[in-house]
Amino acid sequence: MKILLFLLITAITITLGCKQPEYDRSIIVQPCGENFSWPYIYNVKKNLKKNKKAYILIRSNNSGFPSSSYEEIKKTAIDKFEYFPSLFSDLNVICMQPIFPRFEIEDVGFDFHSMDRNSVIITNSLYKRIDLQLIAMIDDLKNRLSEKYRIKVENKILLYGFSASANFADRFSIIHPSIVEAVAIGGNNKYLFPVKSWNNENLPFPLGLYDFDKLFKKIFEEEEFRNVKRYIFRGENDLGGEWIEEVNGELIRIPYYEYLEKTYKEEFDNDVRTTVFGGENYNEFDFQLILYRINGNTFNQIELFRNTGKIFKDLKLMNNEFVLYDDIGHKVNNEIIADLVTFFSNVIDDSD
Repeated sequence: MKILLFLLITAITITLGCKQPEYDRSIIVQPCGENFSWPYIYNVKKNLKKNKKAYILIRSNNSGFPSSSYEEIKKTAIDKFEYFPSLFSDLNVICMQPIFPRFEIEDVGFDFHSMDRNSVIITNSLYKRIDLQLIAMIDDLKNRLSEKYRIKVENKILLYGFSASANFADRFSIIHPSIVEAVAIGGNNKYLFPVKSWNNENLPFPLGLYDFDKLFKKIFEEEEFRNVKRYIFRGENDLGGEWIEEVNGELIRIPYYEYLEKTYKEEFDNDVRTTVFGGENYNEFDFQLILYRINGNTFNQIELFRNTGKIFKDLKLMNNEFVLYDDIGHKVNNEIIADLVTFFSNVIDDSD
Protein backbone atom coordinates (compact mmCIF):
# COMPACT_ATOMS: atom_id res chain seq x y z
CA MET A 1 0.00 0.00 0.00
CA LYS A 2 2.85 2.37 0.91
CA ILE A 3 4.61 1.57 -2.36
CA LEU A 4 1.41 2.30 -4.30
CA LEU A 5 0.94 5.61 -2.46
CA PHE A 6 4.58 6.56 -3.17
CA LEU A 7 4.20 5.81 -6.85
CA LEU A 8 0.97 7.84 -6.99
CA ILE A 9 2.60 10.86 -5.34
CA THR A 10 5.60 10.56 -7.65
CA ALA A 11 3.35 10.42 -10.72
CA ILE A 12 1.45 13.53 -9.57
CA THR A 13 4.71 15.37 -8.91
CA ILE A 14 6.06 14.52 -12.36
CA THR A 15 2.79 15.58 -14.00
CA LEU A 16 2.73 18.89 -12.17
CA GLY A 17 6.41 19.39 -12.96
CA CYS A 18 5.67 19.21 -16.66
CA LYS A 19 3.21 22.06 -16.26
CA GLN A 20 5.45 24.31 -14.21
CA PRO A 21 5.78 27.78 -15.72
CA GLU A 22 9.03 28.68 -17.45
CA TYR A 23 11.22 31.39 -15.95
CA ASP A 24 14.21 33.34 -17.28
CA ARG A 25 13.33 32.29 -20.80
CA SER A 26 11.91 34.43 -23.58
CA ILE A 27 8.55 33.10 -24.72
CA ILE A 28 6.87 34.09 -27.99
CA VAL A 29 3.09 34.40 -28.00
CA GLN A 30 1.46 34.01 -31.38
CA PRO A 31 -1.43 36.22 -32.58
CA CYS A 32 -4.61 35.65 -30.63
CA GLY A 33 -7.96 35.84 -32.41
CA GLU A 34 -8.92 39.20 -33.85
CA ASN A 35 -7.39 41.31 -31.09
CA PHE A 36 -3.82 41.40 -32.39
CA SER A 37 -2.29 40.24 -35.65
CA TRP A 38 1.37 39.95 -34.66
CA PRO A 39 3.28 38.00 -32.02
CA TYR A 40 4.89 39.38 -28.90
CA ILE A 41 7.68 38.11 -26.68
CA TYR A 42 7.99 38.20 -22.88
CA ASN A 43 10.26 37.06 -20.08
CA VAL A 44 9.52 36.28 -16.42
CA LYS A 45 12.52 36.08 -14.09
CA LYS A 46 12.78 33.54 -11.29
CA ASN A 47 13.48 36.10 -8.58
CA LEU A 48 10.33 38.13 -9.26
CA LYS A 49 8.78 39.10 -5.92
CA LYS A 50 5.13 38.08 -6.12
CA ASN A 51 4.32 39.75 -2.81
CA LYS A 52 5.39 43.17 -4.12
CA LYS A 53 4.10 45.42 -6.86
CA ALA A 54 5.03 44.08 -10.28
CA TYR A 55 4.85 45.97 -13.56
CA ILE A 56 4.98 45.02 -17.20
CA LEU A 57 7.94 46.84 -18.79
CA ILE A 58 7.53 47.10 -22.55
CA ARG A 59 10.35 47.63 -25.01
CA SER A 60 8.78 48.97 -28.20
CA ASN A 61 10.55 47.12 -31.01
CA ASN A 62 12.90 48.76 -33.49
CA SER A 63 14.58 46.79 -36.28
CA GLY A 64 16.57 49.81 -37.43
CA PHE A 65 15.51 49.21 -41.04
CA PRO A 66 12.41 48.47 -43.15
CA SER A 67 12.11 45.06 -44.78
CA SER A 68 9.62 43.21 -46.96
CA SER A 69 10.63 40.06 -45.06
CA TYR A 70 8.70 39.87 -41.81
CA GLU A 71 10.87 36.92 -40.71
CA GLU A 72 13.91 39.21 -40.91
CA ILE A 73 12.16 41.82 -38.77
CA LYS A 74 11.03 39.13 -36.31
CA LYS A 75 14.53 37.67 -35.96
CA THR A 76 16.00 41.10 -35.30
CA ALA A 77 13.33 41.81 -32.68
CA ILE A 78 13.98 38.52 -30.87
CA ASP A 79 17.75 39.03 -30.96
CA LYS A 80 17.46 42.55 -29.54
CA PHE A 81 15.03 41.49 -26.83
CA GLU A 82 17.34 38.78 -25.47
CA TYR A 83 19.56 41.25 -23.59
CA PHE A 84 16.74 43.55 -22.47
CA PRO A 85 15.51 41.73 -19.30
CA SER A 86 19.07 41.59 -17.93
CA LEU A 87 19.33 45.40 -18.04
CA PHE A 88 16.46 45.71 -15.59
CA SER A 89 17.08 42.58 -13.51
CA ASP A 90 16.97 44.58 -10.27
CA LEU A 91 13.43 45.80 -10.94
CA ASN A 92 10.27 43.88 -10.12
CA VAL A 93 9.12 43.80 -13.74
CA ILE A 94 8.05 41.39 -16.45
CA CYS A 95 9.65 42.44 -19.73
CA MET A 96 7.68 42.36 -22.96
CA GLN A 97 8.08 43.44 -26.58
CA PRO A 98 5.64 43.48 -29.50
CA ILE A 99 6.99 42.23 -32.84
CA PHE A 100 5.45 44.60 -35.37
CA PRO A 101 6.42 44.74 -39.08
CA ARG A 102 8.13 47.63 -40.85
CA PHE A 103 8.01 47.87 -44.62
CA GLU A 104 7.71 50.07 -47.71
CA ILE A 105 5.35 49.77 -50.69
CA GLU A 106 6.45 51.72 -53.77
CA ASP A 107 8.47 54.16 -51.64
CA VAL A 108 5.58 54.64 -49.20
CA GLY A 109 6.77 53.68 -45.74
CA PHE A 110 4.73 52.16 -42.95
CA ASP A 111 6.90 52.64 -39.89
CA PHE A 112 4.97 50.77 -37.24
CA HIS A 113 8.09 50.85 -35.07
CA SER A 114 7.72 54.61 -34.66
CA MET A 115 3.92 54.70 -35.15
CA ASP A 116 4.09 57.23 -37.96
CA ARG A 117 1.03 58.77 -39.59
CA ASN A 118 0.77 56.12 -42.32
CA SER A 119 0.70 53.35 -39.72
CA VAL A 120 -2.19 55.06 -37.93
CA ILE A 121 -4.41 55.75 -40.95
CA ILE A 122 -3.92 52.36 -42.67
CA THR A 123 -7.18 50.36 -42.73
CA ASN A 124 -5.92 46.86 -43.55
CA SER A 125 -7.07 44.65 -40.65
CA LEU A 126 -3.60 43.13 -40.18
CA TYR A 127 -1.99 46.51 -39.59
CA LYS A 128 -4.85 48.66 -38.37
CA ARG A 129 -4.30 50.60 -35.12
CA ILE A 130 -1.23 48.88 -33.79
CA ASP A 131 -1.58 50.94 -30.60
CA LEU A 132 -4.83 49.08 -29.88
CA GLN A 133 -3.16 45.82 -30.89
CA LEU A 134 -0.48 46.47 -28.27
CA ILE A 135 -3.15 47.08 -25.63
CA ALA A 136 -4.70 43.74 -26.57
CA MET A 137 -1.27 42.10 -26.20
CA ILE A 138 -0.91 43.65 -22.75
CA ASP A 139 -4.29 42.29 -21.67
CA ASP A 140 -3.37 38.88 -23.07
CA LEU A 141 -0.10 38.88 -21.12
CA LYS A 142 -1.85 39.91 -17.91
CA ASN A 143 -4.15 36.90 -18.25
CA ARG A 144 -1.21 34.58 -18.93
CA LEU A 145 0.72 35.89 -15.95
CA SER A 146 -2.29 35.38 -13.69
CA GLU A 147 -3.21 31.91 -14.93
CA LYS A 148 0.25 30.46 -15.60
CA TYR A 149 2.43 32.14 -12.97
CA ARG A 150 -0.11 33.36 -10.40
CA ILE A 151 1.30 36.86 -10.86
CA LYS A 152 -0.92 39.91 -10.64
CA VAL A 153 0.60 43.00 -12.23
CA GLU A 154 -0.34 46.65 -11.99
CA ASN A 155 -2.92 47.96 -14.44
CA LYS A 156 -0.55 50.61 -15.75
CA ILE A 157 2.61 49.76 -17.67
CA LEU A 158 6.19 50.99 -17.93
CA LEU A 159 7.44 51.76 -21.43
CA TYR A 160 10.88 52.18 -23.03
CA GLY A 161 11.97 53.12 -26.53
CA PHE A 162 15.13 54.34 -28.25
CA SER A 163 15.51 55.99 -31.67
CA ALA A 164 12.53 55.03 -33.90
CA SER A 165 10.92 53.06 -31.08
CA ALA A 166 11.30 56.14 -28.86
CA ASN A 167 8.84 57.83 -31.22
CA PHE A 168 6.47 54.93 -30.60
CA ALA A 169 6.91 55.18 -26.82
CA ASP A 170 6.45 58.95 -26.92
CA ARG A 171 3.31 58.77 -29.04
CA PHE A 172 1.76 55.82 -27.22
CA SER A 173 2.13 57.57 -23.85
CA ILE A 174 0.25 60.60 -25.21
CA ILE A 175 -2.43 58.62 -27.04
CA HIS A 176 -3.10 56.27 -24.09
CA PRO A 177 -1.85 58.03 -20.94
CA SER A 178 -4.38 56.28 -18.71
CA ILE A 179 -2.53 52.97 -18.98
CA VAL A 180 1.05 54.31 -18.79
CA GLU A 181 2.72 54.83 -15.41
CA ALA A 182 6.07 55.96 -16.79
CA VAL A 183 8.04 56.04 -20.04
CA ALA A 184 11.69 56.47 -21.02
CA ILE A 185 12.23 58.06 -24.45
CA GLY A 186 15.71 58.28 -25.95
CA GLY A 187 17.49 59.39 -29.12
CA ASN A 188 14.49 60.29 -31.27
CA ASN A 189 14.38 63.14 -33.80
CA LYS A 190 10.64 63.84 -33.76
CA TYR A 191 8.50 64.66 -30.76
CA LEU A 192 4.74 64.69 -30.33
CA PHE A 193 3.72 67.97 -28.75
CA PRO A 194 0.56 67.60 -26.60
CA VAL A 195 -1.10 70.71 -28.09
CA LYS A 196 -3.10 71.45 -31.25
CA SER A 197 -0.97 74.42 -32.30
CA TRP A 198 2.16 76.32 -31.35
CA ASN A 199 3.43 79.72 -32.51
CA ASN A 200 0.72 80.02 -35.19
CA GLU A 201 1.45 76.56 -36.59
CA ASN A 202 -1.22 73.85 -36.53
CA LEU A 203 0.32 70.56 -35.40
CA PRO A 204 -1.25 67.48 -36.99
CA PHE A 205 -0.25 64.01 -35.79
CA PRO A 206 2.52 63.00 -35.26
CA LEU A 207 3.63 66.57 -34.54
CA GLY A 208 0.70 67.42 -32.27
CA LEU A 209 -2.98 67.03 -31.52
CA TYR A 210 -4.60 69.16 -34.23
CA ASP A 211 -6.42 66.17 -35.75
CA PHE A 212 -6.08 63.83 -32.76
CA ASP A 213 -9.84 63.41 -32.20
CA LYS A 214 -10.42 62.51 -35.84
CA LEU A 215 -7.58 59.99 -36.08
CA PHE A 216 -8.03 58.21 -32.75
CA LYS A 217 -11.77 58.60 -32.22
CA LYS A 218 -11.23 59.94 -28.70
CA ILE A 219 -10.30 63.14 -26.91
CA PHE A 220 -6.86 63.78 -25.48
CA GLU A 221 -6.78 62.84 -21.80
CA GLU A 222 -4.82 65.84 -20.59
CA GLU A 223 -5.07 65.24 -16.85
CA GLU A 224 -4.09 61.60 -17.26
CA PHE A 225 -1.11 62.66 -19.35
CA ARG A 226 0.05 65.12 -16.70
CA ASN A 227 0.36 62.17 -14.32
CA VAL A 228 2.60 60.12 -16.65
CA LYS A 229 6.26 60.30 -15.58
CA ARG A 230 8.45 60.75 -18.65
CA TYR A 231 12.26 60.62 -18.92
CA ILE A 232 13.44 62.04 -22.26
CA PHE A 233 17.16 61.70 -22.93
CA ARG A 234 19.75 62.23 -25.64
CA GLY A 235 23.51 62.23 -26.13
CA GLU A 236 25.00 65.65 -26.82
CA ASN A 237 26.84 64.16 -29.82
CA ASP A 238 23.68 62.59 -31.21
CA LEU A 239 23.04 64.82 -34.22
CA GLY A 240 20.26 62.69 -35.66
CA GLY A 241 22.07 59.82 -37.28
CA GLU A 242 23.26 59.56 -40.87
CA TRP A 243 21.70 59.92 -44.29
CA ILE A 244 22.93 57.51 -46.97
CA GLU A 245 22.68 58.45 -50.63
CA GLU A 246 24.27 57.29 -53.87
CA VAL A 247 26.54 59.73 -55.71
CA ASN A 248 28.19 58.60 -58.96
CA GLY A 249 27.64 54.98 -58.02
CA GLU A 250 29.16 55.41 -54.56
CA LEU A 251 27.25 55.36 -51.26
CA ILE A 252 27.88 58.58 -49.35
CA ARG A 253 27.08 59.03 -45.66
CA ILE A 254 26.36 62.49 -44.32
CA PRO A 255 24.85 63.70 -41.01
CA TYR A 256 21.06 63.72 -41.18
CA TYR A 257 20.81 67.41 -40.34
CA GLU A 258 23.15 68.22 -43.26
CA TYR A 259 20.84 66.27 -45.57
CA LEU A 260 17.88 68.30 -44.29
CA GLU A 261 19.69 71.58 -44.80
CA LYS A 262 20.75 70.64 -48.32
CA THR A 263 17.30 69.38 -49.25
CA TYR A 264 14.95 71.86 -47.60
CA LYS A 265 16.53 75.02 -46.19
CA GLU A 266 16.32 77.31 -49.24
CA GLU A 267 12.70 76.37 -49.96
CA PHE A 268 11.74 76.61 -46.28
CA ASP A 269 13.19 80.09 -45.94
CA ASN A 270 11.26 81.19 -49.05
CA ASP A 271 7.94 79.60 -48.08
CA VAL A 272 5.47 82.45 -47.55
CA ARG A 273 2.69 80.51 -45.82
CA THR A 274 1.92 81.91 -42.39
CA THR A 275 0.40 78.59 -41.33
CA VAL A 276 1.54 75.43 -43.09
CA PHE A 277 -1.22 72.98 -42.23
CA GLY A 278 -4.81 73.99 -42.91
CA GLY A 279 -6.64 70.76 -42.15
CA GLU A 280 -6.02 68.67 -45.26
CA ASN A 281 -3.46 65.95 -45.88
CA TYR A 282 0.16 67.01 -45.71
CA ASN A 283 3.44 65.54 -46.95
CA GLU A 284 6.98 65.11 -45.64
CA PHE A 285 7.89 68.60 -46.90
CA ASP A 286 5.16 70.21 -44.78
CA PHE A 287 6.03 68.05 -41.79
CA GLN A 288 9.69 69.08 -41.90
CA LEU A 289 8.77 72.73 -42.49
CA ILE A 290 6.54 72.88 -39.40
CA LEU A 291 9.26 71.22 -37.32
CA TYR A 292 11.86 73.63 -38.76
CA ARG A 293 9.77 76.63 -37.74
CA ILE A 294 9.02 75.27 -34.27
CA ASN A 295 12.75 74.73 -33.81
CA GLY A 296 13.64 78.36 -34.55
CA ASN A 297 14.50 77.84 -38.24
CA THR A 298 17.25 75.30 -37.66
CA PHE A 299 17.71 71.58 -38.31
CA ASN A 300 20.05 71.15 -35.34
CA GLN A 301 18.81 68.13 -33.39
CA ILE A 302 20.32 69.20 -30.08
CA GLU A 303 18.52 72.53 -30.37
CA LEU A 304 15.32 70.62 -31.13
CA PHE A 305 15.82 68.61 -27.95
CA ARG A 306 16.39 71.76 -25.89
CA ASN A 307 13.51 73.66 -27.52
CA THR A 308 11.18 70.73 -26.94
CA GLY A 309 12.09 70.77 -23.26
CA LYS A 310 11.32 74.51 -23.13
CA ILE A 311 7.93 73.99 -24.78
CA PHE A 312 6.98 71.28 -22.27
CA LYS A 313 8.10 73.58 -19.46
CA ASP A 314 6.00 76.43 -20.88
CA LEU A 315 3.04 74.03 -20.91
CA LYS A 316 3.78 73.33 -17.22
CA LEU A 317 4.17 69.61 -17.89
CA MET A 318 6.54 69.11 -14.99
CA ASN A 319 6.54 65.29 -15.11
CA ASN A 320 8.65 65.49 -18.28
CA GLU A 321 12.37 65.41 -17.46
CA PHE A 322 14.80 66.23 -20.30
CA VAL A 323 18.36 64.96 -19.80
CA LEU A 324 21.30 65.60 -22.15
CA TYR A 325 24.33 63.30 -21.70
CA ASP A 326 27.88 64.55 -22.28
CA ASP A 327 30.13 62.94 -24.91
CA ILE A 328 27.57 60.36 -26.06
CA GLY A 329 26.30 59.81 -29.59
CA HIS A 330 23.33 57.81 -30.84
CA LYS A 331 23.57 54.98 -28.34
CA VAL A 332 22.76 53.89 -24.80
CA ASN A 333 25.71 53.30 -22.48
CA ASN A 334 26.03 51.97 -18.92
CA GLU A 335 25.54 55.43 -17.40
CA ILE A 336 22.20 55.85 -19.16
CA ILE A 337 21.08 52.32 -18.26
CA ALA A 338 21.87 52.99 -14.59
CA ASP A 339 19.82 56.20 -14.72
CA LEU A 340 16.91 54.40 -16.41
CA VAL A 341 16.96 51.72 -13.70
CA THR A 342 16.91 54.47 -11.05
CA PHE A 343 14.09 56.28 -12.87
CA PHE A 344 11.85 53.22 -13.10
CA SER A 345 12.80 52.11 -9.59
CA ASN A 346 11.71 55.48 -8.16
CA VAL A 347 8.47 55.26 -10.14
CA ILE A 348 7.73 51.83 -8.67
CA ASP A 349 8.63 52.96 -5.14
CA ASP A 350 6.51 56.11 -5.44
CA SER A 351 3.50 54.06 -6.52
CA ASP A 352 3.61 51.88 -3.36
